[in-house]
Amino acid sequence: MALPWVFPSSASAASALHVAVNKGNVEEVKRLLSKGVNVNSLSLSGYTPLHISAGWDRRRVTGLLVIHGAKINVRSVSGWTPLHLAAGRGHVKMVKFLLGRGADPWIEDRAGRTPADLARNEFNDDLADLLDSSAASVGDLPIAPKIYFDSHLKKSDEKYFSENLKSNQIPENLSAGVLDSNKLEDSRRDLSEPSPSLDTFYKELEDPFGTPEEDIPEFWDPFESHNRFMFNLNNALYDYFGKHVAKGYRFTVPYDVRVMIKNIITNGTMPVRLLSSLLQGDLDKSGRVIGRFLINSTVGIGGIFDVADQGFNIKPANENMTQTLGYYDVPSGPYLVLPILGPSSVRNLLGRTADVFVSPTFLLSAPFAVSSGIAAVKKTNETSFLIKTHQDLRENSVDEYTSVKDLYQQYHYFLINE
Repeated sequence: MALPWVFPSSASAASALHVAVNKGNVEEVKRLLSKGVNVNSLSLSGYTPLHISAGWDRRRVTGLLVIHGAKINVRSVSGWTPLHLAAGRGHVKMVKFLLGRGADPWIEDRAGRTPADLARNEFNDDLADLLDSSAASVGDLPIAPKIYFDSHLKKSDEKYFSENLKSNQIPENLSAGVLDSNKLEDSRRDLSEPSPSLDTFYKELEDPFGTPEEDIPEFWDPFESHNRFMFNLNNALYDYFGKHVAKGYRFTVPYDVRVMIKNIITNGTMPVRLLSSLLQGDLDKSGRVIGRFLINSTVGIGGIFDVADQGFNIKPANENMTQTLGYYDVPSGPYLVLPILGPSSVRNLLGRTADVFVSPTFLLSAPFAVSSGIAAVKKTNETSFLIKTHQDLRENSVDEYTSVKDLYQQYHYFLINE
């Protein structure tokens, strides 16, 4: 695959399962889970598949992940649980579903925010009140399929959990008494009926009131043979050189210092994000870019600390000239895998070239040695956070080349269409 220190660090997936979940490809998710793929693996940005499905409100996929042992209260790098993401995006049904599966509404992220706080930040007071009161009960869930009432017992019943859910088996011998003893009420179900089959379970996970999943167009790959050659070459460069440099760097430089370096470099790329936002006519993002730069450059001591986000809740605007070209409907062109640089496209090449002419090193006429050194530090620093997730990608991908291509396509598709 592409050297991970140049792979998008904010990508929403890092394995074939993450890609399938992000696409809402139910059949592919089922196939991968049946092959024993790790349902709790982390993406390049530190998210599990359940984080992704909850954030995008992919309810059928979420059900599949839960029944195959996905951890409900797992935290991302930022401390977010799947419930944080569902609440922050206002997905009421998903929030109720996660609460019914045991999600903790009081967990705080690294900034001290609960899911209710994120909902309230988006002016969704009703959802915030629901989270604060923990009023959702399993019987109230509009999207919970019947099979969940059969299979969901108390967390303390570890033997039952390991024998039925962890082995991906649907229980077939639950009585009305067992259900009643666990206070799982479902008036829609005749308990004298035989338990539904696995096929029925998959069908019932479909939410009839849900919105259709967005269909991401396939990436044109006319140079696949050449691209695969470059993909393998980049992999070899990473295995024999890049990985060892990143490991040595990670061992030498403390985590907090690496975060500070990342913040400084991100703060310095403000001109690229500002120009891109202005050319797209997005005044909201332009204002955020300017506000974040002024706050982080002063109160944040030259960008060392992200005070704008943590103190003022001003979120980053991830913009560049590639997104500007996409905004004006410039086609992406064929998929390309470049030496060292990794996944790209014709549009991306044009955009990255334009970014160079707006970068601080170009505007300040920095010597080549200085600009190259900054770029090397930036990529090595990014890679130091991603070594484990790169390993997960390899272990969980059926076809690593295809997984990376799909991931790259989705990452840029959603950036342009957000």
